[in-house]
Amino acid sequence: MQLANVVSALAITALAGLASAQNANNTVVANVQALNHTVDGKDYTLATALKLAGSVQPVVDALNNSKNITLFAPTDDAFKAFGAANPVQLVTVTSDPALTQKVLLYHTVGSKFLPAGQPAKQFIKTGDGNNWIQVDVNSGKVMLFFNGGNATVIDSIPSSNGIVHVIDNVLQPPPSAVDDLKKEGLDTLITQVQAANLTSAVSDLNNATLFAPTNNAFDTVLGFAKSNNLTLNATMLAGILRFHVVPGTYFSTDIAAIKTAKLATLLAGQSVNVTYDGSDVKLYGAGQTALKLAPATVTKADILVAGGVMHIIDAVLIPDLNAAVVSGNDTTGANPNSTTNANGTTTTNNGTATGTGSASKSSAAVLASSALSVFGAVAAAVLLI
Repeated sequence: MQLANVVSALAITALAGLASAQNANNTVVANVQALNHTVDGKDYTLATALKLAGSVQPVVDALNNSKNITLFAPTDDAFKAFGAANPVQLVTVTSDPALTQKVLLYHTVGSKFLPAGQPAKQFIKTGDGNNWIQVDVNSGKVMLFFNGGNATVIDSIPSSNGIVHVIDNVLQPPPSAVDDLKKEGLDTLITQVQAANLTSAVSDLNNATLFAPTNNAFDTVLGFAKSNNLTLNATMLAGILRFHVVPGTYFSTDIAAIKTAKLATLLAGQSVNVTYDGSDVKLYGAGQTALKLAPATVTKADILVAGGVMHIIDAVLIPDLNAAVVSGNDTTGANPNSTTNANGTTTTNNGTATGTGSASKSSAAVLASSALSVFGAVAAAVLLI
């Protein structure tokens, strides 16, 4: 299906009248309109961006009413290449007004972005909500990085109510954190999130940072639990997982700037310690300190996800384990009447935690004791290495 057949040409009439040529006295919309056809001195056109923008009223309003706005406008060649590489996605995006709006607003920033004086690397919030894009500036060259590729600014057009940066690729909003976990192959974490009934909470991040342990990190913990005939109650598991989510977006640039900090987590009353030594980012919780476990290290940073950012770490973060149990009543859907075994399966146990062959027990103190046994075994093994 051709894009021109998907988006009605009549949509252009939703915008202001055509400007004769682009210049700094024109609005952002007028300057895009002036480039919907070949113009002397320009080796690109913006007709597709104009048609798409005109088809969604909220986008028209944003572009017309903003006093300072940045529009990253893909060229017609960029849209053509995107459609050739992603034909199904193109039809999906252009046939769903809500999705069209989301993608288009991801190409906007609510302030005027001028490359001069900008840092070499930064993350800018886009106009589609709680999403960000990485912007690198090197000797005046501006590159945008998103999950799935990058784009280069090939021209800039100052406008009366902002600026148009013409780019050579179509930007794609980030997927959900769960989709990114799948992409990164973090299957064990996904299994634990599902077992704790936290899938929707992780999928619907809202201005948050997720520290995602590797498969090996979780397998180490679960492996010792299995070898010691111990199980992790779903309530406690949910608390530990919540300890890996921090309200607010902390990109690598933010952490490098603050160097040392205690960041509040979604586990009530529990903060994770973050340090940056100029080379590595380390994280640890009160449980790691108590058990003398090494901190986790960020192995891959700045993975853009819907609603925030994700960093992959090489160890499970351990909070105060009593707090993890007590806070289990606020675990966004976690079922306290289930137990997560070392193989990731969940079974109903009427609110009790199974120990090493002893009678079933249900107190928070016993749950915390079981967890300390699991992580204590890990600590002992680490000390023996």
